[in-house]
Amino acid sequence: MAMDAEVSALTSDEFFVLRDILEELEDISMLADILHEACLAEDVTVLASAADTVCYHFSSLAAIGAHNDLFQSLLDGYRRIKAAELPAGAFIVSLITLGKRIPSEVLTVNYLNQELSRSYQTNAIAACSPVSDHMAGNHQFGDANFLDEFEQFLGTGNRMDEENMLKSFETLSEKLVAYEEFDPIQCARLNHLLSQLRTYNEKQFDVLMLKWVATLMKQKIRHIDRIIPPLLGSGCLTFEALFSVTRNATEPSMGTISSHPGPRMQLFNLTLSAFETFKMSMETVSTALPWLTRVLSRTPSLRVIIQEAYRFRLAQQTYLRRCPTEALAIIREATIESLADMSTGAGLPLQETSTVTLLRHYVVHHFDLVMEHLVQPLVKFSSASKIAIESGIGLLLKPDQEIGMLCPTYLAVLY
Repeated sequence: MAMDAEVSALTSDEFFVLRDILEELEDISMLADILHEACLAEDVTVLASAADTVCYHFSSLAAIGAHNDLFQSLLDGYRRIKAAELPAGAFIVSLITLGKRIPSEVLTVNYLNQELSRSYQTNAIAACSPVSDHMAGNHQFGDANFLDEFEQFLGTGNRMDEENMLKSFETLSEKLVAYEEFDPIQCARLNHLLSQLRTYNEKQFDVLMLKWVATLMKQKIRHIDRIIPPLLGSGCLTFEALFSVTRNATEPSMGTISSHPGPRMQLFNLTLSAFETFKMSMETVSTALPWLTRVLSRTPSLRVIIQEAYRFRLAQQTYLRRCPTEALAIIREATIESLADMSTGAGLPLQETSTVTLLRHYVVHHFDLVMEHLVQPLVKFSSASKIAIESGIGLLLKPDQEIGMLCPTYLAVLY
């Protein structure tokens, strides 16, 4: 890893490895030093990942006074990328997310939003050029070269009216569901294409995404917990929208028998438990290779998966911090739904490690909300839910080692 006073030769693979190690060691001071080095890179992936990392560990970095300097260094990195005319849409989004956490950077965030709009306008202009008109209505590409051809279709400039947006979205979303055995590399590429597609017409795309996700949840797709997290991480979907979709589902009732988790339990799994499943899926990409060989032989698609996973953790952390009322509603309704399903012996949401950890944070920071939106409604709902919440409160008071609990990483840095 070469070090230079002006420009760093730090690669994305090196950064990912160093970040993983330092997060595991919880060495924030050393992580800040690595982030300062990453800010000097000319690799957009390194810069965007550094911005995500600063945002993820914002409170800890602010405690040691490193957050402002890192943000300014990242802005310098953006100026270099802009001067080199490199594509920086994802980097700008990461900078905006970070800038919103610094009250004094309101004007900078406004500027970055304008820069992002110009980036989208560039895509829109390209989308209106009359190139490859016959491809705009023909998405029946051969399976072997489907992703390459679709990426070329989006990148070479085509008309993207509402009809073409609909056809393109349907093609990509159907392909995403079509993988019977989860293929993280191919799914990463599909998610990247969906992110590109969204830039042409965000409003229409978001409507299509919500309708599609609602359909997936009604159909109870087997691997939905592997489809949704990358979409959340890539910005194609938000937790708030996911919450809204689930709230529109049928209300849970006692005595229902089902062989599949209901919409509330699905939402709970996606909000509080999904990352571990997603992470395990990533780690099985090349398990036959030694760890160091896997690090050194990462493909661009695998790097995208790592970025998606980290951004999913960031989106998850941000949602749980900003929306405690919704998070408590998710736990409450998932508990009611799981009690209503008499056909499974699965543990209750209140007994999950992630729930116990999150509730400990909420009891300290949002005690009144915990009582209003979780404890009191469950005590009143039924005798079974009353017993469940009493048991859950008991777990909050037990030491971690007594219940064999390890704190999920995304909750450890919630505040």
